[in-house]
Amino acid sequence: MLKIEAVTLEDAYKNAASSLNCSVTELDIEVMQYPRKGVFGIFQKSAIIVADKFTEDKLKSVPKQTPKIKEKENTEKKESFGNKKLKKLKNVFKKDKSEKIEEKVKDVEEKEEEKKEEIVKNVSEKLVSEVEDSTPVEEPE
Repeated sequence: MLKIEAVTLEDAYKNAASSLNCSVTELDIEVMQYPRKGVFGIFQKSAIIVADKFTEDKLKSVPKQTPKIKEKENTEKKESFGNKKLKKLKNVFKKDKSEKIEEKVKDVEEKEEEKKEEIVKNVSEKLVSEVEDSTPVEEPE
C-alpha cells in the first residue's frame, strides 16, 4: 500500500501508477481526502489516496455487485421553504407587472382622449371662424 498526496486526484492517480509501475486502471484506490480549492488559497486541501496494485487475488475476493434500480419516488414536488418564498416573490412581481401595464394602458387611454378633445376643439374653432367669416346669405323675398 502506498499513500500519495497531490494537488488533484488525477495527479495522485498518475503518481501512484508510476510508483507502482502499472497503469491507472490496475490500481486499487481508496480516496482518503478529496481536494479543495479553498477561498483565496485559505483552507486549501490536497488530494490524499491510498493505492495498491490490483491483483488477481483481490479481484476474486471482491463480491460481484449488481446495480440496484431505484424505484421511482413520489413525483410530487416537496416544496422547501425557499421554493415557497420564491413562488411568492414571483407572484408579487407578476402583480407588479400587471399593475404597471394597467397604469400604462390608462395613461395611453387618457392621452388618446386628450387628443380627441383637442381635435374636436380645433375643428369646432375652424367651423366657428368659417361661419363668422362667411358673408350672410340673404333670404329672397
